[in-house]
Amino acid sequence: MKLIEYLSGYFHKRAARSGITVLELLTVVLLLGILICTGVLGLRAYHRRADAANGVRCITAAMQAARYRAIKHNRRVKLSQSEGGDLELEVRKSGNWVLLERITVPAAVEFHLNADPVFYPEGHVVPLCSATVRVGPYGRRISISLAGRIKVTTLP
Repeated sequence: MKLIEYLSGYFHKRAARSGITVLELLTVVLLLGILICTGVLGLRAYHRRADAANGVRCITAAMQAARYRAIKHNRRVKLSQSEGGDLELEVRKSGNWVLLERITVPAAVEFHLNADPVFYPEGHVVPLCSATVRVGPYGRRISISLAGRIKVTTLP
């Protein structure tokens, strides 16, 4: 019974005081700081993964568009990387390559084409080509087969 009387007295005294102690305030601030830091680091990793996925979608869409236009217009279409880091679709007209479309790749994405693939009206592509996409530690390799099929794999 003495324990109950002691505790009731403690809580009664506690209720009579108003406000919080410095120790309680520091504990709450410390816990909030830890939670915010963890969330910011997780958010940064999430944004990098999303940027890498966005870059992969952009490059694969450009490859699919080049193949589609080659088949539709019955002309060869070349996909190349410009000096500024964008993708260019060029069509073969009267022996020259003419710029058809420029595709902007997001600034956070680093990518490299190992060759400039040429898509033929029959649906195939020459030469075999792959693109490497990197955003921070996240990387993907985009390969295109002779038949024009696109495959995305994760880099280590």
